[in-house]
Amino acid sequence: GIGLAYLLFGRGEIRLEVVLFREQFFTERFYHKVIAWGYMILSKMLYSVNERKVIDGLVNSTYYIVNLVGSSIKPLQDGRINHYAFAMYVSLGLVLFLILTLGR
Repeated sequence: GIGLAYLLFGRGEIRLEVVLFREQFFTERFYHKVIAWGYMILSKMLYSVNERKVIDGLVNSTYYIVNLVGSSIKPLQDGRINHYAFAMYVSLGLVLFLILTLGR
């Protein structure tokens, strides 16, 4: 190891081997110029397509569905307890009917 270091660095002249060792065979530059650059381009494209169209579309559609269901149920909530009791009895009857017919 010491002899190789003297041959490469001891004479004071810059040779190709010295540059290659100092620059780590240019692997870091290659990584940043080619691999990392390609990864950044791919991630920007996926962000513009997936994030803005797919994920935001799912969130916005969830909002519209909840808003539609809420606005359709809103007239049923009139504040009269006898209407709520009637709805509860109808729901209970429906559940019992389903249990008795599908439970066999």
